Amino acid sequence: MGMKKKQYGFTLIEMIIVIVVIGLVLPALISVLFTVVRQQAKIIALQEIKNQGDNAISSIETVIKSQAIGIYSTYLDPDFSGPQCNTTGAIYSSSTGDDFYFKDKNGKQFHFYLNNVDPNDPYIASQSALSASVMKLNNSRVQISGFSISCKKTATYSAPIVTISFKVAHKEGSSMNYQTRIKLRNY
Repeated sequence: MGMKKKQYGFTLIEMIIVIVVIGLVLPALISVLFTVVRQQAKIIALQEIKNQGDNAISSIETVIKSQAIGIYSTYLDPDFSGPQCNTTGAIYSSSTGDDFYFKDKNGKQFHFYLNNVDPNDPYIASQSALSASVMKLNNSRVQISGFSISCKKTATYSAPIVTISFKVAHKEGSSMNYQTRIKLRNY
């Protein structure tokens, strides 16, 4: 009687089948992984856009609500001229904010504008008479476009309403539009 010797290992057919299965499953797994990574990058870009836009709009609203008492089209230290939105039905707007000044409680100026000095890094800037430096309200990971600021006085005894709008875009291609209306409290 012949005894068969027990063999350990896999046959050639089994090995070929495993390699074929791995060859079919691996590209699908890599594709799914690539899609997940791309979606995560989009989510991170949208979070950055939202954070930067919310920060800019919040900073602008806070300063205007707490400090602004008037709106002017011209400011040459220390004089304001060209009062705006001080009569019923008056409307004034600026596409960049360069000619839209607020007067604060101390008689000093401050304004918000789109700084386009570097076309690859446009940002919302805040500048006041109290601080000689320009303050960036967003970082360079996002780009700002379509900035506009306007005011409108709807009734004789009511304060003007300031409207600010802009678009925040990430270099990945995602973007969000922001707009707010602020009623001057200290008018």
